[in-house]
Amino acid sequence: MEKKITLDIAKQYYYVSAPSSAHQAIFNSVFAYDALLNILSQQQDIELLGYCLFPDGIHLLLHSQSAPSKWLEPCLMQYNQWHQQASGIGGYIFNDECLKQVLIQPKYLSKALKYIHQLPVSKKLCTSSEQYLYSSFHDYLNQQDTVVTTERILTMLSPHNGQRVRRFYDYICLLYTSDAADDLLC
Repeated sequence: MEKKITLDIAKQYYYVSAPSSAHQAIFNSVFAYDALLNILSQQQDIELLGYCLFPDGIHLLLHSQSAPSKWLEPCLMQYNQWHQQASGIGGYIFNDECLKQVLIQPKYLSKALKYIHQLPVSKKLCTSSEQYLYSSFHDYLNQQDTVVTTERILTMLSPHNGQRVRRFYDYICLLYTSDAADDLLC
């Protein structure tokens, strides 16, 4: 009897990466970023812990109450329909063959969040994570309020409430190495 290991498990932490299909832009305007975040906020089965949104892909760190297969595809499809109505461009904008869904152990949540927030720097879109506007970095600094739950990871970084934001900033903005990304995703 063949046994398969599935990573589609309820009540787990996940890093989800969904690239665009055929070099299409996932976000055709600044309103599109808000539309995706709004769709994610309506998902009752997830708690969003971090995100970074690019024209060619989305990166999410989240806790899923149900198996991701139950909400991920419908969520991407809902955004795709919004995108088609807003832009008038047909077709599916996500590349399902390259979709990544990585199970993250709770002790590695801060490393996964650091990886996500360092993506704009590694893609050479900015020189510091704080310069990139379309990520949850500013939620953690209390400079914006989107659908991100910050308390869990901030508590991991510092037990002292008054030092959490500063510790987060220092942790994310310290010199980033590609070894951390390799350790996380291998």
